[in-house]
Amino acid sequence: MNIFPAIIFSAASDAVLICAQILVLSVISEKRYSNIRLAAAAVTAAATGFVLDIFLFGWGENSAFLLLIFDCPRLCLLVLSVLKSLSLKDAMTAMTIQFLCSILNSAVMSLFPPDPTAEKPYINYITMITIPACMLVLAICFKRKTKNRVKIISGAASSIPVHTYICVFIAVFLEGGLIEVLSYDTDKFELQIRTVKILSLLLIICVTVLIISLAANVLYQKYYAGLNKILKEQVNSQLSHYEKREKINSEIQSFRHDFNNHIKCLESMMTAHKYDDAKAYIERISGMMPFGEFLFRTGNYISDAILTEAQENSAAANITIDFKGCIPQNIDSADLCIILSNSIRNAVEACSVLPENRNISVYGNCRQGIFVLIIKNPTVLVSCEKDFFPKTTKSDKESHGFGFSNMQYVVNKYEGTMHTAIENGFFILSITMKLQ
Repeated sequence: MNIFPAIIFSAASDAVLICAQILVLSVISEKRYSNIRLAAAAVTAAATGFVLDIFLFGWGENSAFLLLIFDCPRLCLLVLSVLKSLSLKDAMTAMTIQFLCSILNSAVMSLFPPDPTAEKPYINYITMITIPACMLVLAICFKRKTKNRVKIISGAASSIPVHTYICVFIAVFLEGGLIEVLSYDTDKFELQIRTVKILSLLLIICVTVLIISLAANVLYQKYYAGLNKILKEQVNSQLSHYEKREKINSEIQSFRHDFNNHIKCLESMMTAHKYDDAKAYIERISGMMPFGEFLFRTGNYISDAILTEAQENSAAANITIDFKGCIPQNIDSADLCIILSNSIRNAVEACSVLPENRNISVYGNCRQGIFVLIIKNPTVLVSCEKDFFPKTTKSDKESHGFGFSNMQYVVNKYEGTMHTAIENGFFILSITMKLQ
């Protein structure tokens, strides 16, 4: 049998495949390459593949194992050299693309009986070059379609953990081995079945780990999405705080500008003994005196802004917020925002369904490095178990209901405690945190 046509088609397949790998990786890793280096890599892949196939010709069944050892690192190193990359993620991606091509080739060839393919080897040749060519076409389309979104795709790919890349590569590798074993014609059925079972078990374990990892990533994304929303609200509260402060300062400066004129007018009235006119003038200008628009003085400007904004937004619903005590400054702004924003929002939501008695009391204090925050609001709940956290009443339960879990995370961060109770128709939330 003439082996040279198979070697030539294999070399051409390597050249086409490496072009597809480079095109895909250039988008995922946002690394550039020159057309000269791409052409050189394709020629090198074809030449080294040709030499490797000739060298392994005559090794019989051992050639497949040796080809697996040398072939995959060979193309991977060529891809990384063109992109000037030493990233483990890029290496895993390149080898995964190569193994996918091998799996598709084996899967297609397994559909044909062994005898016709032996009599008609051109079927194997066509498959050998068609599948990499299809991958190259898909890679070209992928690169063109994502031309203006390379940074987005690269950023998304870089956020994927390394162990996920490794799990995907191992899963594809095991899948390829499974297809090869199933399509291999042998009389040793017991050994073949045992090998299939072992590969299947390893594949199941790998896929299970991958599913758990992806599920954990989704949960973390939901948590950080909620956290980002809270931080955005914190920024808006701070901006509102600074805007109000700027407005007050502007009004004070404007009043100071005319203050001397007002004094001179009053002096002239007093000199002329026009006391009634002076009294009326004082009453008139006293209404022009700027007053602060901050409704709370907690000792912490972040909590001032949060409570003020909550009171202003809930005033239309006849909900009042009373604060006593103080909130120290040495609490991280983001952590304080998570604790206070979520607890006040929950209290306002609980009061909004009540016909009357919509008063929320907030108490804060810090002694001996222990910060205590107690929030008390009326509730429709009659009783509950200790440390019961009510579920969200919003219709979109998938996007809400993370408030208490986020608060618990912050409390644990400060080695604190968070407890709830219902007493005399009031829901009481008690939080303690250790401060440095």
